[in-house]
Amino acid sequence: MKSFNASLVLLLGSILAGCAVYSHAPVDWQRGAKRGWVVEFYDANTPPERIPACLAAMSPADLAQHHYVRLRYHHVRVMHTEVAELPPGVSVQMGEMVELWPADCAQGALSHITRVLPAAP
Repeated sequence: MKSFNASLVLLLGSILAGCAVYSHAPVDWQRGAKRGWVVEFYDANTPPERIPACLAAMSPADLAQHHYVRLRYHHVRVMHTEVAELPPGVSVQMGEMVELWPADCAQGALSHITRVLPAAP
């Protein structure tokens, strides 16, 4: 019985620890913000076949002037992928978490990044 109780405590602790990873950086859920992760960078050197629809009409000079990223985020139980421009003066690393306001790249709209979220403690 003690071994069962210890296993239950470890399981609950793991679940709560997983929740704590996200609680450190609240986002504006009520207004539609999401927590997303940077998974790719787009620039003038990106092969044309890798450029998403919402960036396809941009010239290499436009792609070099601005900083675009592909983001992944969860909505309900589905993983979504969208594209956003980084705000001026903001830099991110692959895998970093940001607050984003999703928009549909396939419809020609770019998602909006509000801020880079702090790393989990």
